[in-house]
Amino acid sequence: INGEALATDNGSGAAKTTITNTLPLSSTHDLRIGDGLKGDIAELLVFDSALSASDIESYEDYLWRKWIGPCNGCDETLLLWLDASLEEGVFRDGAFVSQWHDLSANAYVFEAPSNEQRPRYDVPFGDDPNNLGRGIYFDFDDDVLVDVSSTVGTFELPLTLFVVYQANNPTAVDNRGYLLSGNNTDFRISRLGTAWNVRHNDPTNTLTGGDNNNAVSLMTIEFNGTNSHIYFDGVLQDTVSLPLDDITNLMIGGQSLASFSHDGAIAEIVMYDGILSTAERARTWDYLSTKWSTGP
Repeated sequence: INGEALATDNGSGAAKTTITNTLPLSSTHDLRIGDGLKGDIAELLVFDSALSASDIESYEDYLWRKWIGPCNGCDETLLLWLDASLEEGVFRDGAFVSQWHDLSANAYVFEAPSNEQRPRYDVPFGDDPNNLGRGIYFDFDDDVLVDVSSTVGTFELPLTLFVVYQANNPTAVDNRGYLLSGNNTDFRISRLGTAWNVRHNDPTNTLTGGDNNNAVSLMTIEFNGTNSHIYFDGVLQDTVSLPLDDITNLMIGGQSLASFSHDGAIAEIVMYDGILSTAERARTWDYLSTKWSTGP
């Protein structure tokens, strides 16, 4: 279970503590799916022969990332997972998104406040012809998705945030498109000219960094008090001190003033409780960059 061999059965019905016993083989097998189960089944794979250990690891990694979370084996808790490539999480009317549902166990719901503030759901995402995933496009005006969950999310710091996005070329130095915001905009990730600025309850300290304009990019932020970091496509660009205050009333693609929404698209948002290890961060980068063809 979850990659760990807990027990096997030799056919007698008694659980065994070793992994050397096998089920008896016969010429025919009757397969029943869900018999006596109260719950859900998401995906079932059956092969006609025993897989190698490396093949088992590959399939477990694939299923884990698809159904459980982006980082297979990460010790930190998944707080938020919004994925535009999975249509079952995106509720829309035609091309317009009314709700974006969190795939983590918290099941947060982000909703457009009005029909006029709904972003678009389009394909393809970015310019790479190999990238067939979808993105949610915001209009640099009033598009926004706000947390309308029955229990609105409170995200306690420290935490690690990943955002896959595409930003259109800024048209002016005062271009202030908001990628994310919260705490009545005391928390904000906004664009000023060609640079991104991350501010959290302290206007004197700001994380800054730049990306590849108009390209699909991966932003990573580690909110860790005095050692808060921002990376773009795996490259560390800034380190500053940010307060360890909770983030509440999270908004996607905009902010509470109903103006200056993000100018571009957002494909995936992943948030973990705490700071990931170097290896865990690298695994998450590999998953997101491979999936969305991020970087130069």
